[in-house]
Amino acid sequence: MIEKQERITRAVLGAISEMDPPVFKSSMNSDIRTIPLSENLDSLGMVNLIIGVEDALKREFKEDIPILGRMSALGLDPFKTSGALIDYIGKIV
Repeated sequence: MIEKQERITRAVLGAISEMDPPVFKSSMNSDIRTIPLSENLDSLGMVNLIIGVEDALKREFKEDIPILGRMSALGLDPFKTSGALIDYIGKIV
């Protein structure tokens, strides 16, 4: 059985790879945990990322996993890098 963290990573990277900013496509060849998110997205791009990640998580885990719900309660900024987002989702799944 695939480990939870691997499933989350696959879902997040799948959602990122479907996004348009070229910086994501060039970053996919480097360390996957350091792909910059918030510095490369405007507000609409951030909304699209959230929707894309939530959709990918739903396909992967067969349930709705809203990623914004506990963010402020945990005092985290999960949208700084792909690794931060993967770690944050690991805490709420």
